[in-house]
Amino acid sequence: LISESETHILGVAFVGVILIVWGRMMNNLLNDSSFYNEVTIQNKVVLAGTKLLVGWALVFFYACFAIVATENPKVGFEFFKEGLLFGIFTGLGLFITLARPILKKGHWFPLLSGKRRK
Repeated sequence: LISESETHILGVAFVGVILIVWGRMMNNLLNDSSFYNEVTIQNKVVLAGTKLLVGWALVFFYACFAIVATENPKVGFEFFKEGLLFGIFTGLGLFITLARPILKKGHWFPLLSGKRRK
């Protein structure tokens, strides 16, 4: 299962860093786009983020169901219990990182720093 090794915490931290980098790359590209339109971008990005979050949840519940069907309910419940925290963290991380860009035409974020560059 997910937490059977000591790498669980490192895996969660790695996913968090990757989400931040991915979100900032997307944000930078949106801000630098020649088709920049703040309202249109925000509406489409929120819709895409919502679809991604729903898809993330469906994949998780499908995996739980598949484990129950192929193994037994006890193993499926253990997967659900241990994967729920990771699933919530990564799913909400995806949504927050991708569905809430800071839109300012021409502004760029460094990938791993909180400071803005022009």
